[in-house]
Amino acid sequence: MRAEMDTMRSEVRRLLAEDGITGYTEEQRDRDIQAWAALDRAGGWWLGFFVACQVEIGRGNGGDRRTDQRFDRNAETSTKISASEFARRANTTAKRVLRYYRAWEAAAEAGVVALGPDKLYPGHEPLELPDADDWPLYYRSRSTSGSSEDRQQAIADQAAAEGIRPTMALVIAENPTALRAAIMADPKTAARAKEALASVAADERKATQIEYVRRAAEEGSAKTSTGQLIDLPDGIKKQAADHLAIATDAASPPEAVAAAFEAVQGLVSTAVSDDPDVLTREQRARFQRALNATAKNLEIIDPDDLIAVADDDLRKRLSDLQRQIDSLAKLVVGP
Repeated sequence: MRAEMDTMRSEVRRLLAEDGITGYTEEQRDRDIQAWAALDRAGGWWLGFFVACQVEIGRGNGGDRRTDQRFDRNAETSTKISASEFARRANTTAKRVLRYYRAWEAAAEAGVVALGPDKLYPGHEPLELPDADDWPLYYRSRSTSGSSEDRQQAIADQAAAEGIRPTMALVIAENPTALRAAIMADPKTAARAKEALASVAADERKATQIEYVRRAAEEGSAKTSTGQLIDLPDGIKKQAADHLAIATDAASPPEAVAAAFEAVQGLVSTAVSDDPDVLTREQRARFQRALNATAKNLEIIDPDDLIAVADDDLRKRLSDLQRQIDSLAKLVVGP
């Protein structure tokens, strides 16, 4: 009798399936729609949460366990699987699974989510998830996984200073082709990009100038206009320290750095002029630079091309140049 009933049930299920009725309940539909809604709202956070519940680092070849003490359940009783096994079942790669795991782990360490992977388990009740726009701050896709954390942080900090969400700046920074397309297609974007580049150049110039003043004040050394590194007298070092104090004072105007830089450059010029040996080396280096530039310019002239196009003006210029060189050579080398 039981066998006959089981056969009848199987036949009913088959007939219902053929008619498009599968026994799928409204409760199941609500559950699945709620899961879809959660995924739609949270995006990567939901996927990261699911991986954190299912995967344990150190099982199989899914990754390295950082420390056994951080897991509440040991390997013998844990129902979690390795990243490799998860990837096999999901038809993806273990590296991709691990990126989701690491993103959730980083978010937990930052206090953005309530529980870390070591506190989660398969079937854990859903947690309150952060804003979907914050996911890229923790998830490193294949294209961004090699990015410097310092670079990422610098971009996020600058975005915060500009009053925009860090996520927006990070996404743009990792898509230079898209950024180029926007700049080329939109004059307003191009103008903003030029403004940003000008600001970057100004900041770099300011940093270079303040470092020049700082080195003179703290190390007592500076580079001359020809690139010589010289030691500065104590008096000039003290004056440089005074300029540094003004330039780094928060209350000083923006132009204070440039003013300090120019003042210290003047002090360095004074130091060069006051030291005969340094002055001689400086002048020698300046002459050497000028002669090297002249020689390089002459080397690029093709004699055949010159002969083919030479006119009276060129001939006169060459004659004058030859007389100048001969005159200098007689002064230095002798007749």
